[in-house]
Amino acid sequence: MAVIERWNDHPKPFDITELDKQAHKAIIAYLLAKIEENENKKSINWNGLIDGIIFEALQRAILTDIKPKLFHKLLRKRKRKIADFVINNIEPIINAINSEWGENLKSYFLDDTYLSQEKEIIDAAHFLATYWEFQFIYNVAQKMYGVEKVKTGVRE
Repeated sequence: MAVIERWNDHPKPFDITELDKQAHKAIIAYLLAKIEENENKKSINWNGLIDGIIFEALQRAILTDIKPKLFHKLLRKRKRKIADFVINNIEPIINAINSEWGENLKSYFLDDTYLSQEKEIIDAAHFLATYWEFQFIYNVAQKMYGVEKVKTGVRE
């Protein structure tokens, strides 16, 4: 996962890997959760937030060959099949570490109400990390065919 390159169909001013993205996403999720906790007086399930960050990073490692636009479309139309595929690939490893964590993995991907607030924070962190990356790419690729369409997609 550390060497899976992101934005490989765009010019970049520096290498961006999936591990970079996941680490950046985790930091942003932490900051957003702290804001929710301190400013909005919300109770954060910190273990659940960490679990979600790890589970989503593992999901992307398994499904890394799927372009983001297609990945999100598949999640909307075939969420259960994607979840089952990811769980079947991760669960044996997770259960070997801790069977309770294996149950958390299933709940995370199969139950929309499980850690819903933490999932929203992780989704926001995902968007912000992607948007941050794209700002660098856009500066280099402004004249490239299709970059405006990518820009619109990132904003959406």
